[in-house]
Amino acid sequence: MIVLLALAHGPDRAAAADAVELTLEVPPAIQVGDDIPIMARLTASGAPLSGEVVELRMGDEVTERATTGPDGTAGFQVRGTLAAGDYELVARFPGTDTLAAATASATVTVEPTMLEIRTVPRLPGVTFTLDDHPFAADAEGIARFPISQPGTFRLEAPPRVDLSTTQRADFSRWSDGVYVSFRDVELPGRQLVAGFLVSYLTNLTFADAEGEFVPPTRISSIRVRTAQGQTLDLDPQAAQWLPATTVVKTPTGLRAQPVRYSVQEVIVDGIRTVRQGEVTFTLRPEVAPSIPLSLHRITVTSRATLLGDRVGTGVVLQHPDGSREYQPYDESGQATFEGLPIGTYRAWVLGAGGYTRAQLFDLVPGATVTIPVITYFLIAVVLAIPVGILFALLVVSGTRIGRFLPVAAGQPIGIGRRALYGVTGVAAVVGVVGVGYGLTAAHGPWLLAPDRLLRPTDTLAATQDHVPEQADVEVVPTSETRPAVEVAEVFRRLWNASGGPRVFGRPLGAAYQQVDPETGATLTIQYFDRARFELHPHLAGTRYEIQLGRVGWEEAERRGLLGTEPFQPVPPSAAEQSANCEYFPTTGHRVCGHFLTFWRSNGLRLGDTGTSFRESLALFGYPISEEFRDPETGLIVQYFERARLEYRPEQAGTPDEVTIGELEGIDS
Repeated sequence: MIVLLALAHGPDRAAAADAVELTLEVPPAIQVGDDIPIMARLTASGAPLSGEVVELRMGDEVTERATTGPDGTAGFQVRGTLAAGDYELVARFPGTDTLAAATASATVTVEPTMLEIRTVPRLPGVTFTLDDHPFAADAEGIARFPISQPGTFRLEAPPRVDLSTTQRADFSRWSDGVYVSFRDVELPGRQLVAGFLVSYLTNLTFADAEGEFVPPTRISSIRVRTAQGQTLDLDPQAAQWLPATTVVKTPTGLRAQPVRYSVQEVIVDGIRTVRQGEVTFTLRPEVAPSIPLSLHRITVTSRATLLGDRVGTGVVLQHPDGSREYQPYDESGQATFEGLPIGTYRAWVLGAGGYTRAQLFDLVPGATVTIPVITYFLIAVVLAIPVGILFALLVVSGTRIGRFLPVAAGQPIGIGRRALYGVTGVAAVVGVVGVGYGLTAAHGPWLLAPDRLLRPTDTLAATQDHVPEQADVEVVPTSETRPAVEVAEVFRRLWNASGGPRVFGRPLGAAYQQVDPETGATLTIQYFDRARFELHPHLAGTRYEIQLGRVGWEEAERRGLLGTEPFQPVPPSAAEQSANCEYFPTTGHRVCGHFLTFWRSNGLRLGDTGTSFRESLALFGYPISEEFRDPETGLIVQYFERARLEYRPEQAGTPDEVTIGELEGIDS
């Protein structure tokens, strides 16, 4: 009977009860968060036992049960939820009627794992915090922190790091698309990259066409544009923080990319001295970028007519903006003027000792301008010729000349009188020539006072003959007129109070008048980089006398965007309602996050306390789109009636994180 039962259970069940063996295989050590693979093997007299249940215990609890396979093995896997430490695992086979119970144990060590955060670009010393525990990046720019148990942790990157007195880094983004410096992370099982925007405290330098240094005090304004589309108006005389590297996402991860700047304009003496976009530069540590300007050198001299000698003591040069400077002659008789922009100039000779007029000329680089002078000596010589001829006739002639002679008409003149006339004639000629030579030699400083010539004066354009304006010609604002354009007096107070160039940019052209086709009123209009100011006379005395034009809506219409998906109204039922978003039922669009903060923080100053809703509405208008990625620039943008807002995550934490975009090609 026993033999039949043994045969019925197969050869493995026929083994002796005391021959059952259970072995347990575990990895000697694993890291926190890793699953633990466990293999139990059940044999009897060396033969595998299949179909038997083996249970795995950790402590007093059974964590898992498994059935052995044909090879007598049963696999277990403990989830990676254990904290760092040593754990005893016990496998137990409870036995059967014919097989004895068996037990096996093993110890597994769970070791702490490392959280690694790589900084881009490499920034040694940057300190992160994990649940308020700080840890810093090493020389390779990698910050490591031991994780002794899995879970959710609060990870924070520093919003700003001062790398030195001239370098700093601002947090930009995480590698997984999170753009705020603080976040919750599930650990372990995650390798992170933190991207930073590195900025340098930069002093710009300038050089003329010959490579000579140009003092920043001569620069009235400079505007640059980054490759990412950000426009900056810089102070040429002060050091300022400029982004040197930004962070871009590539198929292989985050990468630091130098920020390339293109110079849009540099104004010297009211004139552009660079071609737009022709000069580009990147920033390097401790190296000030040098911007070459179209500034040139000319020499001015004067020459006496006919004689060809150098005359005068120096030259007064009037610049295109009306300012004047004086340069004395050097040993070669030339006055050299350096750092001059291309334009129309006027020059006077000082101490010429003769007659000369101001020379009007267009600057040609490297040219020498010669001012002709008719000296008083030459004038005296010319005057002395007829005097000498007259007295020569008196001497040579043997007759009396009219009633001016003391003897009767027709009687010959005596030798004594002839000698007297000759001496008088010579004296007259010598006297005239001597006076002319004396005036020339003295350079005539009392005839042309330097102080008067060096006084400020009007620009050259104002000294030309006045040409009346044509009544029906419409003034079109163009960038070429920008150096001489100022904010119109009627708009200046509101323009300054509401943010000035930071919000609106600079004027694109002078103010002009235009008839409003809807109301028939004559409006005063002035365009700026990011706005159009309108003076409505029929609203005089109200807070709405000055309004901003709907340039945001006009640009969207011009680009054909009004019919695209982001511009379609969102039903109230589908609109997100939260403290981070505001829904505008007037246009059916939402404003959220950074755009909402910027919208609420800025406004057209109407006299309200703080920044009121109606002031923000007067500046931006209602939203006419959702936020979306502009296919032309790649920026996250949102259109409003009077503006287009742009979001730059790489500028997070700086005033340029959200900006009002420049509206290209705006017209009336």
